[in-house]
Amino acid sequence: MTTTDTTTSPYAARAARGAAYLDAHRPGWRERVDLGGLDMFVPELRDTEERPDGAEGPCGCVLAWAAGGYHAAIRSFTGVDSLTAAAMEWSAGHGFMLADFEGYDPLAPDGEDQAWAALTAAWREVLAHDHN
Repeated sequence: MTTTDTTTSPYAARAARGAAYLDAHRPGWRERVDLGGLDMFVPELRDTEERPDGAEGPCGCVLAWAAGGYHAAIRSFTGVDSLTAAAMEWSAGHGFMLADFEGYDPLAPDGEDQAWAALTAAWREVLAHDHN
């Protein structure tokens, strides 16, 4: 998959890797994801006034939509707690989270928000590509 948006390109391959993993381990997951409510920063489905598409309803990360929640899914996939270094490395490698300070300066205003938005955009690209 190629993209012209350089803000998402570092995450595109990882999101594709994560999608392939979910295809193999959670059949039908793609149909459960609401693209309008996809927000990779939100680990569990929750109602929010700040849903990315502006509509009412829940938002959450791809694992919240596809597997019931980030932490439980990572524990299930890796066999260890989602907050361990090994699980976090695996998760970042599959596009389910950012690596420490990846893609942003922790001292820059809104830098982390922009990195999470870029990861979310990469997942949207993967899922949109499936429907073309």
